[in-house]
Amino acid sequence: MIAATWLAEGGSIGSQAATMVAALVGMLAIAYVAWKAVQRQEKGDAELAAKLKADDERAAAGLRAEMGLPPERPADQASKSKQ
Repeated sequence: MIAATWLAEGGSIGSQAATMVAALVGMLAIAYVAWKAVQRQEKGDAELAAKLKADDERAAAGLRAEMGLPPERPADQASKSKQ
């Protein structure tokens, strides 16, 4: 907090810009590490994948209903009706 006050009062524009760039790079590095950790954890989680797929299907059904479109038939039922 003291450094921020010093930069706001007496620091040059260049040093303020350098501080902002350093902070941005630090935040991006932390975000990248967190994203990689989550991706590694989710990669082998079949239960999570099933939940995400079910959530996508519910969202698609809700969107279709909101737009007044008929519900989409599951792929296995659609192929049986074509035979």
